[in-house]
Amino acid sequence: MLIARLLPSYPKASTMPSTDVIIGIIIIVALGIVVRFVAGYVTAKAGGNGKQRRENAKALKEQADWLRSHHQIIWVNSPAHLRSSLEGWPDAASANYAMCRGVPIDRFNFGDGPHEAEMLSNAWGIRNASELRRQLLSLLQHGHRERFDAERQNWANLKGADERRVRGAMYKAAQEGADSAEEFRRYRWVRQNANDCLATNFLAWDLVRVIMLCRAGVAAGYLSEDEALDTAWIASRGLQETYSSWQDMVHHFFEARWYWSSEDGVDGELGRQHNDHAKQVLATASDSPWAMVPWTAQIPTPNYLILDHMPHAYPNPAPQVRATWTEQLEYAISQRADSQ
Repeated sequence: MLIARLLPSYPKASTMPSTDVIIGIIIIVALGIVVRFVAGYVTAKAGGNGKQRRENAKALKEQADWLRSHHQIIWVNSPAHLRSSLEGWPDAASANYAMCRGVPIDRFNFGDGPHEAEMLSNAWGIRNASELRRQLLSLLQHGHRERFDAERQNWANLKGADERRVRGAMYKAAQEGADSAEEFRRYRWVRQNANDCLATNFLAWDLVRVIMLCRAGVAAGYLSEDEALDTAWIASRGLQETYSSWQDMVHHFFEARWYWSSEDGVDGELGRQHNDHAKQVLATASDSPWAMVPWTAQIPTPNYLILDHMPHAYPNPAPQVRATWTEQLEYAISQRADSQ
C-alpha cells in the first residue's frame, strides 16, 4: 500500500517510467535503508544493554558471595573484655576496617607492619612518623568535611543563570579529566539531593579514619601505642559528641564515603553493596563490638601526646569555654604553641 501511494500513475502505453516514478522508487529504497539501519541499531543497543545488565548482576552476585566470608568478626579475647578495655571505644568505632583487613577487632595494633606501611605510603603518601602526625592533625582539624561542606553549600544555593553557567562549565570540564568528572558527579548528586546527601555529616568520615590511621601507624612502627591510642581518644570523643549511636555514626560514615568515592554505575552499586553489608554485620551480629561497648561508654581524657612531637603547632588562641572536643583540641594546640 505504501508503494502504491508513493508511485504516481502514468499511462499504460508508456514504456519508460517518468521522473516522478524514479524519484518515488529512490524514496522507497532510501526509506528501506533507514528503517533497516534504525532497527539494527535498536536491536544492537538493546542487546548491548542486556549484556551489560547481565555482567553487572553477575559482579554484584559474586561480591555478595565474597562479602559473607570477607566481613568476619574476629576476636583475640572474649568479646565482653572490650567493654572494660581502654581501647574498647575506638576499636568498636573502627571495626569495619578491622573486618576488611581480616584482623581481630580487639587488637588495636592492626599487625602486619609491612602491609600497613605499604598502605600508608600508596594510599596516603605517608612514609614516616612526621608525615603521619601531620595527616592525623589535618584530619582532626579540617579533613574532607571542610571542602565537602563548602562545595555542597555553594552548589545547593545556585539558582537560575548562575546554576546554568556553573553546570555548563563543569560539564565541559568533566569531558576532559577524571577528577573533573567526579566533581561534576557530586554536583549532580547535590542538586538532586541523591541519597539525602544534603543531610550527611562528613565528620564521621574524617574521625573514623583518624582511628584507622592510628591503628595502622602502630603496626607500621610510626607511633607508639600510647600516642596512637591517645590520639584515637580525641577522635572518639568527637564522634560520641556528634552522633547519637553506632548506627548513626556508621550511616554518616558510609554516606560520606560514597560521596567521596564519586562512583556511579556498577562501581557505585558495588561500593554501596559493600557498605550495606558491613553495616548489617556490625548492627546484627551477636558478637558485634557494638553489642559489647555501649555508645555512651566513658572515653578516657586524651593528653594530646601527638602535639608533643609536632615541631610547629598552630598558635590558635585558647577559647574562653572549652566545652566541645574541637575547643579542647584547639586549646591543647595553643598551649603547646605558648610553651615553645
